[in-house]
Amino acid sequence: MASHPVHTGAACHGHSECYHCLTMNTVTCAACGTVNPAGQKFCGECAAALPRVCPNCGASVAPEQKFCGECAASLQQATISPDLARLAPSVSSDARPTSGLSAAPSAAGMPASPPPTPAPSEERRLVTALFCDLVGFTPLSESLDPEDIRDIQAEYFEAMRGQIERYGGTVEKYAGDAVLALFGAPAVHEDDAERAVLCALGMQAAIEPVAERARQR
Repeated sequence: MASHPVHTGAACHGHSECYHCLTMNTVTCAACGTVNPAGQKFCGECAAALPRVCPNCGASVAPEQKFCGECAASLQQATISPDLARLAPSVSSDARPTSGLSAAPSAAGMPASPPPTPAPSEERRLVTALFCDLVGFTPLSESLDPEDIRDIQAEYFEAMRGQIERYGGTVEKYAGDAVLALFGAPAVHEDDAERAVLCALGMQAAIEPVAERARQR
């Protein structure tokens, strides 16, 4: 029969060969006789329910007890001996879920940044640019009040914009008395160049009423 060192309980710190530690940290299954580590609820050999024991002295205790009736040790926060602790798997505090639809928050408590938006694809197009301005606008602006010049410009821009939109173009910019229009961007037509020419003719016709009212000022 193998002999094991015996201790007085208080002087032992979890010796692997100590008879008291071996018996205190194990539970024998009443159904099959298999020795199981303390803390297990079911036998690892036959799956029978195991009795609850005090982790301090190894005495049997009822499931509802909060303190051991033999040594008065607390049964609510039982500690694991060093021998058993070495068998427990380590768990990393930096674990991340491997599945699921929700994004994990960052370390600072902020939600994860959304993925970067892909850059829009470039596209080369053939466009037609149409430019127009008022002839004699500089001397006209020197002879009229600023309020009159502002009204003439507003009427002129409105007339030119109407012709540009009529033929499917887009106003690119207004600069002084000039207007720049594009045909072929963003809307594309097979006859954008022809539309630009028709728009220029329409501008010449639309400017006549504006010029006549400007001469009457």
